[in-house]
Amino acid sequence: MTKIELEAKLDCLTDEIEFLRKTDRKHLKDYRNLDMDSIVAEVRAQYEDIANRSRAEAETWYTQKYEQMQVSARKYGDDLKNTKAEIADMNRKIMRYQSEIDMMKGQVSVALQRAKQDMTMQVRQYQELMNVKLALDIEIATYRKLLEGEESR
Repeated sequence: MTKIELEAKLDCLTDEIEFLRKTDRKHLKDYRNLDMDSIVAEVRAQYEDIANRSRAEAETWYTQKYEQMQVSARKYGDDLKNTKAEIADMNRKIMRYQSEIDMMKGQVSVALQRAKQDMTMQVRQYQELMNVKLALDIEIATYRKLLEGEESR
């Protein structure tokens, strides 16, 4: 019984081996029949297509970035021109104000000098008036004493 079972297993395994040999031969034939050059060419074409698409995408991206940078550069250039114009305008205003200030300083200096001269003259006149008043006060006091002395006599 064991012998029969083993023979049946052997037959089964032999059939399986024969089947596998036939299928392997078929695959080997299919593999031999494959045209490796066409496979390599197809793979190469796929890689070239991928490379071309990647190159086109990169060029598009770089072109967009370049255009954005040009726009930014123009904007910054315009901003710089405007800023330079504003600075030049402010420098002109500063120079004008500085000359006006210098002119006013001259006018103030002249006015101050005149005021000092006027004040000096007024002080002299005041001193003269005070001297005259003092002299008049002395004279009045003298006449009063004289009058009081006459009255008392």
